[in-house]
Amino acid sequence: MEIEQTLLEIRELENQIHDAEIKRDNSIEFYRRRIAEAEKVFGTDAYDARIKLENLFIQLKAFYDENPPTKGKSHKFAGGKFGYSKQPTKFFVDGKPAASDNPALIDYAKKFCPHYLRYKETVDWSKLKDEIYVEDGAAYLKSTGEVIPDMKVQTLPDKFSVKVTESPLKKALDLETLRSLNTEEAEDEDD
Repeated sequence: MEIEQTLLEIRELENQIHDAEIKRDNSIEFYRRRIAEAEKVFGTDAYDARIKLENLFIQLKAFYDENPPTKGKSHKFAGGKFGYSKQPTKFFVDGKPAASDNPALIDYAKKFCPHYLRYKETVDWSKLKDEIYVEDGAAYLKSTGEVIPDMKVQTLPDKFSVKVTESPLKKALDLETLRSLNTEEAEDEDD
């Protein structure tokens, strides 16, 4: 029967996609390991360069402290400039950065300065949606029958889907394929 053949073809294509995704994931993991190894090798070179850079910064800072600029806050040279710059003040409440959503800061403001609190109005959409009925492309409240102004309604057609059942034999073969892929990758790493 043609439908059975189509379902078999769909199952085979889904399996091909699944196998390709497994190969892709294995390749990604393989290259992540290689990158980590390269970072170990080049990390020592970068560490040495960072130490040298830090020492040069210390030397420039010492020069600046001994010879403060007569004009402005930095020394300017043809190759660049160096000096101090203001850093913004950082605030922390209960060990976390002070921000509008910091719970400890909100509690403080509730007790001592409620005029700094902001309240955000939101709609409980899931409950409101239950109270709406649609007729002729318009949305109405069930309780009053009033139309909800400016609300547009888009009814989508049902989505077609296909689900293919796996045979136990096919699952066993897929497991064997996965095992062979893992074995091949392990052999590649040994080379």
